[in-house]
Amino acid sequence: MRFLSIAALFGALALAKPVIRATGETVTVTDLIINQSNDHLDAVTFKLNVDDGITCSASNTTFPSPVVSCGTSDYRFALVPGKEVIYTLRLYHDLGSGAGIYGEATVPCNGPIPSLCEQVGLGFNVTLDSEP
Repeated sequence: MRFLSIAALFGALALAKPVIRATGETVTVTDLIINQSNDHLDAVTFKLNVDDGITCSASNTTFPSPVVSCGTSDYRFALVPGKEVIYTLRLYHDLGSGAGIYGEATVPCNGPIPSLCEQVGLGFNVTLDSEP
């Protein structure tokens, strides 16, 4: 009987899914443009340098924004108020099996802020290393 209990335990452990641990990654954001009217985001669009390039976009939403999926990818984003700037971009990466990582970065902008924010420079990095 004891043998059957031990065999069942090892069998269950063998069938269990492996636990995915968040390891961290750095994603570069390019071509970011934000159009805003008061507390309303008319349009947000940008690209991520992962998986052969992913385009993220949202339109007709509130600010701060809800979490929005980047197409059919495992990446999502939200725009929230920054501490010393108008916009902070939060990026989330779903690693599957309930695991995920996120990070945030200040959005460098030019334009008649806040009605138009065009990214300054060639891109900016977001380090995803925290669990949501």
